[in-house]
Amino acid sequence: MRGLDIGQTSGPSEVVSRDLEVFYPENRFLNFYIVPLMSEDAHKEELVGRAIILRDITQNRPRDAGDYRASAFRRSLFFAAGVAHEIGNPLNSLDIHLQLMQRRIKKLPAKTRSEFSESIHIARQEVARA
Repeated sequence: MRGLDIGQTSGPSEVVSRDLEVFYPENRFLNFYIVPLMSEDAHKEELVGRAIILRDITQNRPRDAGDYRASAFRRSLFFAAGVAHEIGNPLNSLDIHLQLMQRRIKKLPAKTRSEFSESIHIARQEVARA
């Protein structure tokens, strides 16, 4: 968790309540509540500090744990789709170029054509398997 910059979190007279998730040393959900403390001077009201209440609300969020797992599952699916896309595109390109090579080797002598044809066939099978 990064430090909280109180100045950016709340204005001089603003009450702030936020929930946050902490992952270390274990996964916890916390709520922080910030209240400005104003001087009681009758002539001039000024900010003299802030009171911060920090509560562990992990037990209050059992329903959200399932949401978190579902969210983690969605992130995993998104990641897997990205990986499949990043692998699939180059494999598709390889297969297309192997097909082009297969067409071009028809102009080669029979013995050479046979050797290249077998290699291209094996390479295309491996691309299809991947």
